[in-house]
Amino acid sequence: MLGRASSVCFTDRIGDRDTYRIVGDEFVAFVKDGSAEQIGEMITEINTEMETHGYHVSIGACSCEKPIYMDSVIKSAEAHMYDEKKHYYDQKGAGMRSR
Repeated sequence: MLGRASSVCFTDRIGDRDTYRIVGDEFVAFVKDGSAEQIGEMITEINTEMETHGYHVSIGACSCEKPIYMDSVIKSAEAHMYDEKKHYYDQKGAGMRSR
């Protein structure tokens, strides 16, 4: 259910051509020509929408203005996502789930 809700929420905000399910409940989405502020607003909207479905999602973001290697962008965003996830579990008093 989380995967389906996440998929719908991301594609509604970003578009299905730029949103990809990587594995399980992890997605990568590309926002072209969006400012850091616009991306921040999208993240807030996604978090709010997911909370209405009873879920918390951790989202990492990375923005750049010059061409760089996509692998670097994804790894940076992923690191931010795991930092956010750790912060969430620290606040809730529960340990992070491990794979």
